[in-house]
Amino acid sequence: MLTVKRFLLVVAAGLILAGAMAYSLPWSASSDASAAEGGPEMRLTVKSGAECDADTCRVELGASFTLSVDIVRPPANYSQISSFIVFGPDLAYKPTDTARDEFVWAECAAASLPVRDQLEAVPNSVLHSCTSSLLPPYPLRDIDNFVDLSMTCSNAESSTLVELLQFGEDPAGDSGALFKRWDQSQVIPKATDLTVICGSGALPPGEPTPTSSPTPDSGNAEMRLVVKEGGACDGDTCTIPQGASFTLAVEIVGIPDQGYILAQTSIFIGADLDYQPADLWTDEYVSPDCVPSVRLADSSPEGTLEHGCLTGLLPPLPVSTYVGNFIELKMNCPDADSTTELRMLPFGDPVALTNGTLFKLSDNSNVVPKLSNLTVICGSGQGPTNTPRPPTETPSPPTPTPDRFVTGDANCDGAVDAIDAALILHSEAGLVRAVACRAEADVNGDGLVNSLDAVLILQFAADLIPQLPAGNTR
Repeated sequence: MLTVKRFLLVVAAGLILAGAMAYSLPWSASSDASAAEGGPEMRLTVKSGAECDADTCRVELGASFTLSVDIVRPPANYSQISSFIVFGPDLAYKPTDTARDEFVWAECAAASLPVRDQLEAVPNSVLHSCTSSLLPPYPLRDIDNFVDLSMTCSNAESSTLVELLQFGEDPAGDSGALFKRWDQSQVIPKATDLTVICGSGALPPGEPTPTSSPTPDSGNAEMRLVVKEGGACDGDTCTIPQGASFTLAVEIVGIPDQGYILAQTSIFIGADLDYQPADLWTDEYVSPDCVPSVRLADSSPEGTLEHGCLTGLLPPLPVSTYVGNFIELKMNCPDADSTTELRMLPFGDPVALTNGTLFKLSDNSNVVPKLSNLTVICGSGQGPTNTPRPPTETPSPPTPTPDRFVTGDANCDGAVDAIDAALILHSEAGLVRAVACRAEADVNGDGLVNSLDAVLILQFAADLIPQLPAGNTR
């Protein structure tokens, strides 16, 4: 018989997994194989409504056509597929009423788990992903066609390169074209693009219409850097004695009209200022709407500080309208004169990349706020000025290490419970950037951290299994 605790945890597992499906984008993990000539391949084709010659198709002005993702050579034993298409502003995509109707893969529809999404950060794009079953063993079958999309040409002459982006390719990232096998290993297929000419093709096929860069509308959203104590400030410049301590704060001045479910910041602090992390990094968060169990803090790349937190543990996440100080950080000036331009780095910045400053909304879209910077003068300020430079390569953030290795302890608090499972699912859904204790979170020892680990942790926490595969017994 289920105890109350076990019953609640089982219910929580269902809620968390349902939420993960609602928020989830395609799986995030490293792959074990890349595209190779003669290997697995996905290809864009026009199924109907166009005249095609190899990788170029001509469609009448204003006419509709069916764009397909074809599976040319699938790998063996795959159970999940994802694709990411960028089609440009001159082609109109007409989504079906339900995502399932666009999937031609029969097993995908039967599983009732198709994912279709259009990312606000990547205009004129659409991603699809599906698994063949809710639970293993997964049905396997080679297919020719993955998805069919209804598209319409513009009423003006145009030539558009429709791109099928691979896993890891910018801007698709972890949502690009991919096969995943039942054992969680991954294969990145060769991806073949397609040129669609609307009308007479007055634009040469070799000069496709460029896709526009994302320019998120910040609206009233704004964050700024301030010195809360320890400095004498005039506008956006603060003077602090040599060797003295001060408190640097990120203030949320304005928020998106819809509120937000996540806030994250990236600050360039340079090499001269000394950051003094709190004994518990959660103590750096001032916002009352941050949930302690899912607060994150990183220090990557060198010379930057990154923070982020969600508003809740289980979806649907509560919407925050909090305005005020988000984080407060202890800093020290050096014992020499220096001037540092402290900068808040936005989402997409060449240094911060996807860890840059933003708000995430309840529909999983991003809003990059207006950002105000701060100049900190230590002493007389006669030293060199520090300004951020893009790294030559993107460094990996350091992995926090708990005092004692506890399998299943994803948030490094020394316990294994439903909070750890929720954090893993939030990470897989893209709601948080990383799992703090990744090695501990990989409870099945397959080298990945995903929903399979979350389910095992929930079963262990509910006393449904006596131990986790990679360790920890009751």
